[in-house]
Amino acid sequence: MIITIVTGGGCDNASLLFDYIKISNLVIGVDKGIEELLKLNFPIDMAIGDFDSIKSKELLNSNLIKEIRTLNPVKDISDTHAAVEFAISKKPQRIYILNAIGTRMDHTLSNVSLLKLISEQGIEAYILNKHNRIRFGLKKNIIKKEYDYISVVPLEENITVSSNGFLYEVKDLKLDFSQSRFLSNELLKDEGIIEIEGNALIIEAMD
Repeated sequence: MIITIVTGGGCDNASLLFDYIKISNLVIGVDKGIEELLKLNFPIDMAIGDFDSIKSKELLNSNLIKEIRTLNPVKDISDTHAAVEFAISKKPQRIYILNAIGTRMDHTLSNVSLLKLISEQGIEAYILNKHNRIRFGLKKNIIKKEYDYISVVPLEENITVSSNGFLYEVKDLKLDFSQSRFLSNELLKDEGIIEIEGNALIIEAMD
């Protein structure tokens, strides 16, 4: 099963939404992300949120929404976090999160941190927008030549990175949270491998 979560960070590419909704078995709209999906006439299997960011609650009456889960505005986790927990409960193979990179950096970083939560359940997870695809790094990561640049961003001290198939290859490279050594690397082959010991993000990007 493939699940796509559309949250409320703002849509920078409607065709990207279409591409991932088309391949998904379940589409979850989160709060303001519901507006974006309805504006584009995309069906929503589950609408989740406290809906404090939606312009009109009448939108929730749309026949494009199959099911609604209303959250208490006074809660300990974000609407997107609640949507991720619901998605995990469905035991999918893969989760895509769109519209998760917006103007609010606190929300953006919180959304990115959810990749670790999903990954720990053995589920592939990606946050995507027009220019980036972000994943939580596993011990062994196969990277295909789909973006111009590949970066490893440490989330803690003393991680170890090895790579094969890249312009700048490394073996047991020690990285700390404050370093940018494995930034903007490039694949030389159609496929490369990044091995990571420790917590890190892998970001594929294009200008």
